[in-house]
Amino acid sequence: MAGAEGRSEPSRSVRGWSGSTEVRPTPEARPSVDGKAGATVSGGGTARSSRRNGAGGKSKSGAGTPEPANVVLGHEIGGDTALTSFGLWLGGPADFHVRSLSDPPRVILDLPETQFRLAEGAGREGKGLIEAFRFGLIEAGKSRVVIDTTGPVRVTRAELILAQAGEAFRLEIELAPTTAGEMAGAELAEAALNLKPMIPDPKPMPRIELPARPVIVVDAGHGGIDSGASGSRIAEKDLVLAVAQHVERALKEARAYDVVMTRTKDVFVSLDERVAIARAHNADLFVSVHADSLASREAARSVRGATVYTLADQATDELTRQEADKENAVDLLAGLPVSTAADDQVRDILLDLMRRETSIFSGQFRESLISELRTGVLLSRDPRRSGPFKVLRQPSSPAVLVELGYISNVEDERIMMKPQWQSKVAAAVAHAVREHFQQRLAQRR
Repeated sequence: MAGAEGRSEPSRSVRGWSGSTEVRPTPEARPSVDGKAGATVSGGGTARSSRRNGAGGKSKSGAGTPEPANVVLGHEIGGDTALTSFGLWLGGPADFHVRSLSDPPRVILDLPETQFRLAEGAGREGKGLIEAFRFGLIEAGKSRVVIDTTGPVRVTRAELILAQAGEAFRLEIELAPTTAGEMAGAELAEAALNLKPMIPDPKPMPRIELPARPVIVVDAGHGGIDSGASGSRIAEKDLVLAVAQHVERALKEARAYDVVMTRTKDVFVSLDERVAIARAHNADLFVSVHADSLASREAARSVRGATVYTLADQATDELTRQEADKENAVDLLAGLPVSTAADDQVRDILLDLMRRETSIFSGQFRESLISELRTGVLLSRDPRRSGPFKVLRQPSSPAVLVELGYISNVEDERIMMKPQWQSKVAAAVAHAVREHFQQRLAQRR
């Protein structure tokens, strides 16, 4: 079989599984994509009672048309809670790295920048030890698949093989249950390998020269592997990017500001990176755009409207605390390391020293924005809220986080998807920005 000759040579270490292959399929065994390949896991047993979605098999134009190497054509989940298999069909050979993490339990699979041609809704359902999975760009040149698991798991096998003639390359991962203690030991060993001496950097962080015009940073929340909340018709990451781009155009049309976007496409940007972008550009105002959601179906039917948040050490209410916890966890869920308690303590001290003036300006901008939104956008019952959102930790610039509405509410979702509504929101933001800087100029006189 071609699969016997086309295996990669994965390596196992404390950091996880890595592998690559440079084999190329023969003309009789070219990668293909139409979903007609069998459900047997080539080279690694049988996917028992498997769940399969996406293309995963032969080319629409025939077996003679190979797909690009950097494309995922389909996926398959098989097995049970004793041993679960996760398979991806790839257009060609690719390097990969996979490892398991805890708190929350998940498996991280890194690939070169990859196009995911999976069916709509792929990843929302799992099987065996897998609850769900999500995928997308984690940074330029690098894609990531995050597999949420039912509990701590270990990767027992990970390899890239060439399956039977006429099929694509297949990346196979097998997961088995483990204990929290074993996971903690593995992560501690990895942390020890990555430990670096803490030497202070004598050079200050480089900063871009402040231009004559105010700098507005527009932050489209989530992106790439982090989809944010999911509505019935659209993901939060796509909705807020569309709105943020409307805001960018409205501000640029005023010809009075320099506008910086934290992302302009479907790519993941960490919370620290978003803050760093604002700092590097000497931002005069930071506006983060999101869409809210509620897990309760009963509440989702009735709760609607926009909310504007500012930074506070303590959330104004329980819903705000939950929302801040959810937004602050996106780096963790994307597989990034989290800051230590010591790091947070230092940041909090700096924040307390610098944010007194900016917190006043943040509150003033929130009032202006709510006033402008009220004329054409439905507001939530309590549109003024504050909480410990990490992305709002902008000591040198006023910052707000705007929840446009509830994507979990069918009517809110329908309205928010309309370009006319998005333009209306953008105009409100632009008017509020103008009012904000007029107020600040008057206060200086």
